[in-house]
Amino acid sequence: MEISINQFRQMDFYSFQLKVDAIHHTNITNHPSQPSPQPYQDPRDPLGPVPYHDLVEPSPSPDPDTIKLQSIHENIIYYYYLIVSTYYDDEAKLQSLCNKQRDFLSFLSSYGEDPFTATDFIGILIYMERLSKIRVDCYLNRQNILYIILVVTILYDKMYNDFSYDNKYYAKITQSKLNIINRTELMIIRFLKLIISKETFYLFNKEIDRSLNR
Repeated sequence: MEISINQFRQMDFYSFQLKVDAIHHTNITNHPSQPSPQPYQDPRDPLGPVPYHDLVEPSPSPDPDTIKLQSIHENIIYYYYLIVSTYYDDEAKLQSLCNKQRDFLSFLSSYGEDPFTATDFIGILIYMERLSKIRVDCYLNRQNILYIILVVTILYDKMYNDFSYDNKYYAKITQSKLNIINRTELMIIRFLKLIISKETFYLFNKEIDRSLNR
């Protein structure tokens, strides 16, 4: 689900709303894998062929949990965009970076026997929102610009999950450079507040739910 660069520039967290219009519409056109049916032609009918539609079964709509997860992902990407747009002004480059981060978040939500949940992603979202308020020259450079969400994920995992993987494991499954992960983690941890209060988590979760119920 794509969000344009111009939309990113006009958004903030409290006005953000995931566009799910396409989810609530049913496609009644011909299935692309089937040939278009030919209208019935009665040779005795001077008015010509009678058109009709080849009705197909509607695609199942994503469940509410999936929609919420997508919304959290897009909010994370929004803050990532805010961070890297202070470093790059090339829109094509920014779009490419954001798409790679979307792929990474989707990977986290489906990888292994214990994938990241909506609760985990809300924690990552809170970290990204905090990081977006810190001067990027404190931690961002051309080498680690692709590693920001990965390192924030690692920090959250270590902080709030009883069992967490080490940096070497994340480097392996994401095919990332371990030395850059380690250096970026050391930089970010100096500036990022890691404790998340119950009140803060509740507010972010409530705002996500409110944006989806508009």
